[in-house]
Amino acid sequence: MQTIDIIARPFNRLSKGTIFILGWCFVLLFGGIGLLTEHQIVFGVFYLLPVSVASWYGSRRQGVIVSIASVLMQFADDLFSLHKPIGSFLLYWDAFGRLLPFLIIAYVFPALKNALQMEREFSRTDPLTGIANKRGFSERALREIERARRYKHEFTVSYMDIDNFKMINDSLGHAAGDSLLIAAAKTISKSVRAIDVAARIGGDEFVIMLPKTGYAEAEVIIRRIRDNLTGQMNKNHWNVTFSMGMITYRRFHGDIDSLIEETDALMYRVKSGGKDGIIHETAK
Repeated sequence: MQTIDIIARPFNRLSKGTIFILGWCFVLLFGGIGLLTEHQIVFGVFYLLPVSVASWYGSRRQGVIVSIASVLMQFADDLFSLHKPIGSFLLYWDAFGRLLPFLIIAYVFPALKNALQMEREFSRTDPLTGIANKRGFSERALREIERARRYKHEFTVSYMDIDNFKMINDSLGHAAGDSLLIAAAKTISKSVRAIDVAARIGGDEFVIMLPKTGYAEAEVIIRRIRDNLTGQMNKNHWNVTFSMGMITYRRFHGDIDSLIEETDALMYRVKSGGKDGIIHETAK
């Protein structure tokens, strides 16, 4: 999958209009070579490339247009290179036979791409709350860590646990517990910035990454998030609090698992000290 992503990356960066033009260029190129060489080099299978690229990276409509253009170009090649009479039934039958698989590609590829994108999104999203899960967090956090190393930026990570969450489940039921988690996730999502990464990585545990954020700024952001969460819990009469462990990194040479473990350890220090608090440290 990683190899496919690397191959596809240049096409993903292009606009749909550019993809469409690129498809036309390939059609004209193959058609021109076919005419010049009288079908000695270019065969119908070559046109699968522009049709596939236009259908996958462009749109269904672009795929259909490039499919028709490919068949018309092959029709012209047959007419002029193979000197077939224009009224020949076989000439039109061949064109129809070529168009059919192209149209199948034009219709199937966009649907397949959408299905794969949805599967990929679901695999990185927590099904209950709608925010990222551990896998989604790990991928986005890794990109931010690489960016921080490249540009020597600080970043902060906070690990949060909901205190007394089990009591809510036991006293009010799991439906109330789910509602609490959904409300917490929505509050966090509304409270963070566009560049921040928030995820639910356990039953009642959340992690928040603040890219390009030093100690003082992280204090302001996380305490605002915690205040918003407390207000939301009080509004719904949920008797819970929040224990949070935070680390601001000036340099980081570990992996995502060690990042989570370090902040998780600070969070447990808060829990052991009576809950409902924040411990914020700077990594050495």
